[in-house]
Amino acid sequence: MDQEDLEHRLIGAEANIKLLAEHLGPKPPKSLWARLLSLESIRNLLYLVGLPVTIVLAYQAFDEEILSAQETRNLAQRDKTIERLDELQAINEEIYRLQTEGNPGSAFAIIEANRGKIARLTDYIHQAWAEQPDMLVRHDLNALAEALMGQNRTAEALEVVRAVKTDGLDPIARIDQKILEARILFAEGPGHDMERAREVLGAGEAMIADIGRAGQQHEMTEKILAVRVMNEFWRGTDCAALVPLAETLREANALSIAASPEGVYADPFQVGTILQGVAFKCG
Repeated sequence: MDQEDLEHRLIGAEANIKLLAEHLGPKPPKSLWARLLSLESIRNLLYLVGLPVTIVLAYQAFDEEILSAQETRNLAQRDKTIERLDELQAINEEIYRLQTEGNPGSAFAIIEANRGKIARLTDYIHQAWAEQPDMLVRHDLNALAEALMGQNRTAEALEVVRAVKTDGLDPIARIDQKILEARILFAEGPGHDMERAREVLGAGEAMIADIGRAGQQHEMTEKILAVRVMNEFWRGTDCAALVPLAETLREANALSIAASPEGVYADPFQVGTILQGVAFKCG
């Protein structure tokens, strides 16, 4: 190839790569594109290593720029998702506070007033998680699963809660994950499965032996039984099966009270209310 032919190829290559750079739009100062696409560096590379290698480098730079822009978009979406999670959690915390203070009517009013907002927040967070499955950690995923369950979207809620990585969690945290999964299975919706819910709670109960302190063992036993009896009650389980479960819960509750410092027990799982409901139904 003579010098004149090489010069023509150089001019053509420079023009094409300049067009590619302009198509990509303005770049941050000192970016790889800015360094690579200077005319002097292009000419030096073309002379030094030849046209084919230079084109490969240009495409590599293009890929890096695109990936960097995608990473920036992913981070921005994650920030927005966390903001919406915080909004959702603020609503849920207020509802929970009112319920635990014995104001179910006020809690229901908040749910009704924010129903549309809750649905929009849940949709956004769920879609963002579907696009970036690694963006949310355990507590975020649990909050999303709770929101989906509250809208009877139990199949999606199960998918979310089962995405939580339980490796490395302590026994209580692993049991809590089983309890949440069981609650979703008990709930109304396409994921409803009573028998599977009972099996999941049984798997959680089997983990109690891994807890080191007896008081915490009693507490988690009581928690599992409270979830079981409450859901069996609401799902219309007949009294022949419900009453023995309630008695087991009563015994677990007594152990929890005995293991608590005097005057401290606050019935965190509403066992008293659950047992009253069973007594009213079954006599």
